[in-house]
Amino acid sequence: MRESPMAATDLHAGSLPPGFAEPDLAGALEALAAIVGEEHVLTDLAALERYREPHADLSEPGAVPAAAVRPASAAEVRAIVRAAGEHGVPLAGVGEAVPGRIVLDLARMNRVLELDATFACAVVEPGATYRDVHAEIQRRGLALWLDVPDGDWDAPVGAGPSPRAVGGPAELVLDGGGLLRPGGDPAIVTKTVVPLLQDPPAREAYLVTLPCEEDLGAFVDVVQALQRTMVFPTAPTVRHVQLDAPAGIDPAAVPEELQLGVWNFFGALHGDARTVELLLPLVEEAFAGVPGARLYRPADRPPDPEDVLRVRARALSGEPPRGAVGPRHRLGPGGAQIDVCTVAPATAGAALALDAVGRARCGEAGFDYLGAFTVGPRELRHVCSIVYDGTSPADEERALALCRALVRDARATGARASRARRVPGD
Repeated sequence: MRESPMAATDLHAGSLPPGFAEPDLAGALEALAAIVGEEHVLTDLAALERYREPHADLSEPGAVPAAAVRPASAAEVRAIVRAAGEHGVPLAGVGEAVPGRIVLDLARMNRVLELDATFACAVVEPGATYRDVHAEIQRRGLALWLDVPDGDWDAPVGAGPSPRAVGGPAELVLDGGGLLRPGGDPAIVTKTVVPLLQDPPAREAYLVTLPCEEDLGAFVDVVQALQRTMVFPTAPTVRHVQLDAPAGIDPAAVPEELQLGVWNFFGALHGDARTVELLLPLVEEAFAGVPGARLYRPADRPPDPEDVLRVRARALSGEPPRGAVGPRHRLGPGGAQIDVCTVAPATAGAALALDAVGRARCGEAGFDYLGAFTVGPRELRHVCSIVYDGTSPADEERALALCRALVRDARATGARASRARRVPGD
């Protein structure tokens, strides 16, 4: 067994969940190796960096876990939970606070167990990604597709410890009372039911460009009115031009040849051909009240397959990207990204206030403003992406300082909740 970066005596009682005595880390690691194989029990610092506590400073010595274990089945998860309890060592999920804990990494549990074309759902293990589910749908030739969060094709579609279950857990491993984290979820999800979408007979992507920063408020008002018509099969998202234009673009002077606005709404209509043709003029008419707004169909755009609308059309139809996606890739292999998400009431005033905070704080910190708003029937979500050189401690500190400022000032606008997360590397 390789040397652990944290001795058992470093796991002092004050860092443990209630009911845990002095831990036996060495004994726990031996037991875990017997369950999953030594190659799937990670203890060296280099391997544990990927499990660093998401929002800890790079210089914090306790920001990495004591170890990580990678099971391949629900049976191994059950055995790990028993062994951890017997040796007094608490577990943590990937992305949780980790000092003194062993991270339970369920990435190897990535099977798509069932696909039901009649009821449009799948049963997956927690490590299965959107890409895995899409590949299985294609392999079976089923008329189903996934609505994938922006750029998250390689994110798990199911759930693990502290689950954000998409459709609901189908199989749970109980933890014996607070083993994962004090006051946390009392179970580990090992199977999840995931809702899918029936592939429609017709689909039409479109782009609405809005020429001014302040058009964001009008966009929210229009979307709120259109929500009642059921014209949006998924929640509409408007993106700031700096997310889709070449890096360094001046939002105040977007080149005409890009055919983009300061704000850009990429949507798609689903149904039969008659429904699509009836609804598209409805969308165009709704946005006609915004001065300078323009609606594009793919036929109105350049024939380049990498034109921004054609790229987004593929994403909106559930097709995985052909290359690396996400703002961090602009900086190459060392690119890193933190997304700050704020939830607020779905009003024009709330959107404009959060937008003003994002633009001001990013500008002061020397970062491009990479903002997007998703508008639901009652709430809107503002995501501000901070992209920086992940190999530079100075850039990391600047990014974390901006993250704190965005969360603080967004809450001051009356937003109901804020959170931040590192976007995992490939």
